[in-house]
Amino acid sequence: MIVALPRIALKRISTSLLILAMSFLFTLLLGCDEKGPVETFGKEIDGVVENIGQEINKAEKNTTKKIDKIAKDSAEKFNKAAKGATKKFDEVRKDAVKKLDEVAKETNKKVDVVSDEIQQVVEVVKKTSGKIKEISSTQEIVKSEK
Repeated sequence: MIVALPRIALKRISTSLLILAMSFLFTLLLGCDEKGPVETFGKEIDGVVENIGQEINKAEKNTTKKIDKIAKDSAEKFNKAAKGATKKFDEVRKDAVKKLDEVAKETNKKVDVVSDEIQQVVEVVKKTSGKIKEISSTQEIVKSEK
């Protein structure tokens, strides 16, 4: 398992190591004028510290690259899912509109049939009303003749 340190932590570590290495180097340089085993050892430590700094920088770059790749992959997957959801929504919406249109057409047909039937009833009522008027007129004529 790889443990990814945040950039700030990596910078703090590399800065701390650099300060430590420089302090050690100054102590060795100021403490002795002759090149001896301690100075040689100090140079070796400087090299080690420099190598550690380079490795930390490499690790930071690799970690950054991995985080960027994960973020990019996640964004691509999210966009793909969003497009899929949009496509599904559009399909459902189109299907719902189609079904609503069918229901509206059927309803309109039934309203037309009922409207025609009402018109027929109105015609029958008009004819019946006319006949009732005729009968009423005939009754008045008969009453007046009596």
